[in-house]
Amino acid sequence: MPAEPPEAAESPSVQAYSALYKEDEAKYNALSSELKKAESSEKPRIRERMEQQRQATAVRMIEMVRQQPSHEDSWNPLLWLSVSVHHGEAHDEAIRTLKKQFIDHPSLWVLLPEFEDSQSAETDAYLVHVEQKARMKKVRGIACFVLAARTQERAQREGNAALLEAARKSYERIIETYPDIRGRSGPLPEMVARRLKELEGAVAVGKPAPELVATDLKGQEFRLSQERGNVVVLSFSGHWCGPCVSMHPHERQLVERLAGQPFRLVEINSDESAEVVRKKMETAGLPWRCVHDGMEGPISKAWLVESWPVFVLIDKQGVIRRRANDAPGERLGEWVNEALGELE
Repeated sequence: MPAEPPEAAESPSVQAYSALYKEDEAKYNALSSELKKAESSEKPRIRERMEQQRQATAVRMIEMVRQQPSHEDSWNPLLWLSVSVHHGEAHDEAIRTLKKQFIDHPSLWVLLPEFEDSQSAETDAYLVHVEQKARMKKVRGIACFVLAARTQERAQREGNAALLEAARKSYERIIETYPDIRGRSGPLPEMVARRLKELEGAVAVGKPAPELVATDLKGQEFRLSQERGNVVVLSFSGHWCGPCVSMHPHERQLVERLAGQPFRLVEINSDESAEVVRKKMETAGLPWRCVHDGMEGPISKAWLVESWPVFVLIDKQGVIRRRANDAPGERLGEWVNEALGELE
């Protein structure tokens, strides 16, 4: 999370950051409250306003940094720009400033994991630079891990075997070079082990999908093995989850467009109550099959789902082809079209 403003401002620049931070939080929280109360049809517009609010604040934050790019008081605005926005010119400029002026900042190791979600074209080169140039071994090790994790995420989304192998080799190097380094989530070797389980385990991209047997919300049995010959998307989702709900229009369009085609979309739902989910799906008219699993359910555990949403695409031969540990938006349809168009 971005640094909260200190209780007692120490300088005019800290005062300015504190005021802008509080202003942004108040506006963003108000929009969040509006989002919770809104009808489904209104939510996309409110989310767009939330994004616009954050980008407007980002412009003002980067102006603070420009006024004193190497001063310690710029650290908090840079931290905010790295965590609260993941794309845009202000985010890009924050990366460039960190690269130029803050490579040896004592708290950089805490910040680096936030770049795993960055959408900037500058991020990978920045992480390489940090590993090559930072004086602190801890910073170098964490930069290497974040870059490997980003490579893995991209490889899984693209179904790219070469990138999957590159990620695996990077993890091996981390274990050899940084075995004594501890990140925010634990020792790097343990963090690598969790990543390798997803990269090389039973539900890894490129492997045959394991059997999945469950009862859907209509009381009918679902067996993944019986879907051979169909392209299948497993949507690990939840109605409590904003990014999950934001995918509903894309999923609806996909299911309706491909009616009668060899395609199936199955939601593995993480809400607490199956009955509540059933009513929500009926009210919203969501036209896909749904299996209730809960947040600690056996299906989610077997498929290594620890955050939501996750989308897994399985081809006609039953092989896992892509995995997105976030909301892929319109790209989900592109992936399905590609899989449907492949020769038997």
